[in-house]
Formats: sequence, structure tokens, C-alpha cells
Amino acid sequence: MVIFFSYKKTKLIFFLLDGSDFTDAVLNLFLFAWFIVGQFWTWPVYMPNFEFGLENPNKYCHRNVYIFTLVHIGFVYVMFLAAILFLIALTCCARFPHLIVKTPR
Repeated sequence: MVIFFSYKKTKLIFFLLDGSDFTDAVLNLFLFAWFIVGQFWTWPVYMPNFEFGLENPNKYCHRNVYIFTLVHIGFVYVMFLAAILFLIALTCCARFPHLIVKTPR
């Protein structure tokens, strides 16, 4: 099944994906969208009411669930930042190997 294409050096390249690659792509897209939507649900109600009230039960949030959500979002951002810094370091090592490896005189 042909899913998408790209241009590389003025040649059209088609990427062929089988069923499991397509499923992985759709699930990853869904998880990314769910992460973004979850942030829009979490941050506007920063530290909601943790006490259950009978007059407005829809505004209640369990403290452990909310703290877990904040920690999870923070952990994802830290891991994303670590991956970016690792790629930058790897690029610098590949681009400037003479700064890392001392050549014998």
C-alpha cells in the first residue's frame, strides 16, 4: 500500500508500507494527538479542587491522578529534550571528530 511520497534530489520516491507499519503510524499519530489534547485538558485547571463536593461533582479531580499526569507530561518533555541534546552531541562528534580524538604527533 502506498502511503506517502517525498522528493529527494528531484526524484520521486514512494514509501511502501505493509499493514503493521500502517497500523504503527496510525497509533503513533493517535498517541501524539492524545498527548497534545491531554495537555490542553490538564494545564488550564492547574491544581483543581481535590475535595469532592456534592454541589459540583464535575469539577473534582483525584489528587494522585492529577499529580501523575503532571509528572508524566514533564517526563515526556525531559525525554524529548534529552533526545534532542543527544542528537546535537552526536552531530557535533561527527562533524568535529578532531576535537574528541587526539591525533598522534
